[in-house]
Amino acid sequence: MRLNELTVKFVKPNFADEYEEALRYDELKDLSEEEWIDIAKTGKPIKFEKLNNVGNTTKNSIADAKEHWKEVEAEKKERFLKHKGPVEMPIVLKINQKYDLLSGNTRLTGCIINGIDPTVWLIELK
Repeated sequence: MRLNELTVKFVKPNFADEYEEALRYDELKDLSEEEWIDIAKTGKPIKFEKLNNVGNTTKNSIADAKEHWKEVEAEKKERFLKHKGPVEMPIVLKINQKYDLLSGNTRLTGCIINGIDPTVWLIELK
């Protein structure tokens, strides 16, 4: 069954699960998990297509997404395609006026190749 925007409900990410990913960023590397969660909660949902040139992903077009999907691990693809229920929003950071995908690469790509403009959780770091 092909996914469509009517069958996908996006929900807030589990910020605790993404703590290790957040530590990859110099601006966040010294934060405790609690501090990270407090910052993450300041984010907001936004449609991915409203963002320009998101780093750490090449999925800025359907053609890029289809090409990248070929490289996604088979287990991750299968898990995404069999998933039922709400989908956690991928997390995008805005740092120094630039966007970067912190987490959710497979979810982002899977949605795009299915013609869905995914809702992402945007965190703007000051």
